[in-house]
Amino acid sequence: MKKLLLLASLLLATAVAAADQTISAERLTRIDRLFQQYVDEARIGGAVALVLQDGKPVYERAFGWSDKETGRKMTTDTIFRIASQPRR
Repeated sequence: MKKLLLLASLLLATAVAAADQTISAERLTRIDRLFQQYVDEARIGGAVALVLQDGKPVYERAFGWSDKETGRKMTTDTIFRIASQPRR
């Protein structure tokens, strides 16, 4: 899971790396595919990705489920409960 978060962070950071600071639609599409692939492979249940440019959202997507058992999809405003996670 940590590897996914690191990979996602790197992909999101490089999405805005163009010299003129425009967002590359191709890179954003790759991010979409990566997250969807991880959901489809059951590597993650769901995720929310956000890229800010000059303090404003330029990319915001939700993938997968916030609660798969009840059929509730992830949304960009889903609240996450974060607690200490045991190391594997």
